[in-house]
Amino acid sequence: MRASGAAGHWAQLTYERSRAGSGVQALQATWQAASARRHQRAALSGADRQQLLDAELACLRLGLAWPREAQDQRAPWQLPARVLQADAVALPAHPLIDPAWAVERMGVPGSALALIDALGQPDRRAALWAGLPLAPPKDVSRLGVVVHLFYPALWPEIRAALAALPEVAALYLTVPEFAATPALRDIVDSWPGPVQVVPLPNRGRDVRPFLHLLRGGALDAHELVCKLHTKRSPHIREGAAWRQASLQGLLGSPELLAERLARMRGDAGGGLWCAESDLVAPEDRRRWTRQCHRPLQRQLALQQWTEEPGGWSFAAGTMFWLRPAALQALRGPAWTDLHNYEPEMAQLDGTWAHALERLIGLAVRRAGFQLNPLAAPRR
Repeated sequence: MRASGAAGHWAQLTYERSRAGSGVQALQATWQAASARRHQRAALSGADRQQLLDAELACLRLGLAWPREAQDQRAPWQLPARVLQADAVALPAHPLIDPAWAVERMGVPGSALALIDALGQPDRRAALWAGLPLAPPKDVSRLGVVVHLFYPALWPEIRAALAALPEVAALYLTVPEFAATPALRDIVDSWPGPVQVVPLPNRGRDVRPFLHLLRGGALDAHELVCKLHTKRSPHIREGAAWRQASLQGLLGSPELLAERLARMRGDAGGGLWCAESDLVAPEDRRRWTRQCHRPLQRQLALQQWTEEPGGWSFAAGTMFWLRPAALQALRGPAWTDLHNYEPEMAQLDGTWAHALERLIGLAVRRAGFQLNPLAAPRR
């Protein structure tokens, strides 16, 4: 109990530190949260408290952060006490988990705790991926598309934007390894080209899965690759508008996309292209990097790079087109090492993945390429 309890307190402190303005505030919030949790669990027996804590730590290890319920101040990996005796369908709703489908697919008892336990076991999770294309596609297309899928409900919007592609493209669908939804099969069956589904630990949001594919060489067969993700940014009111502007700025109508692809292919010095609205200019970079200063400095030291006097641009939101060779510098093991990425706690900024978003523009320059905006052509 002591070891698991200490792990829970440490996780709570890490979570509060990601949200608080100072270490003192984080300690105060952690103490208040611990007091509230003790009060909430006072009616539980020791065995029930331990069982609930074990389930929460399993969620923490998986990176399984539950969306908050109304008026719920628990940390995102924590669970209401009712799940102790509840069916799996009583778990907080999660965009990537269909409890009834998962229980049937994995052949586990239909309780909430049994489902969480099964999701934490690789051999049980294997049933979730049966029949899906997990190997790299054999057919080589000139274009590749990488989509990190966290919100399957947004796939129709992304699929509609990708309908503008004038050529067949290979689709790489990266997902957290706990994903348990029949939506994956629907996506695979509806895509006109080759597909690879890539389940990975839920660390590093959309960034680490992309670098995993890059490091493994899966993207090298493609002339150009489009990187997208189901970006919601629920912490800002303009989150949906931002995603839609990025998709329009990268894809657009079939005629516009054909023109953009021709321009990218003819741009020998270009290595990465983003929507014009997503380009952060060098003079604005410091405002965007303030909260992830420490991990960014660690990354610069890892590469033995110094900050360039004039700064560099980057693509806010990490959606872009690229030539795979332009990110040669980010193929080393450090960029996919799980230990470098914080556990998923619904952080808004300041993580290793957020810092990498800012570093990508510099990596492109260090490889001898340029990061350019894709402005809409003037008529």
